[in-house]
Amino acid sequence: MPAAPDAPIALQVAMVPWVCLAIAAVGLAVAAWTRRYRREVWADMGRIFDEV
Repeated sequence: MPAAPDAPIALQVAMVPWVCLAIAAVGLAVAAWTRRYRREVWADMGRIFDEV
C-alpha cells in the first residue's frame, strides 16, 4: 500500500523499534545479573553445545 507524503505512521509500526530495543535491554540486564550473582550458571553457558 503506497503512502502519501506526510501520512502518519501507524502506532503499531512506530513501536517496532522501541519494542526491539526494550527486548535487547532486558536481555542485557538479565545477562549482567546472571554474570554477577550466578557465576556457576554463567560459567556453564554454552556447555549445552558441548554435549551435542
